[in-house]
Amino acid sequence: MELLVEERAGPPAAMVWVRVGYGETVVRRQIKEAGGVWDAERKLWRVSGHIAHALKLQKRIVKDAQ
Repeated sequence: MELLVEERAGPPAAMVWVRVGYGETVVRRQIKEAGGVWDAERKLWRVSGHIAHALKLQKRIVKDAQ
């Protein structure tokens, strides 16, 4: 799978927190390859909202992760 992200001028994309199950290695790899960062304390991935949308992860977004 190849993920293409268009760069645009303007404000940076909002970052979101995404929950991925331990055994979901394909999804974890996709997020990591797209620049996602693992937060061990929250046990969530932090990724651009644009990337979460491109990977169809909207249902996995955690709203109150702060």
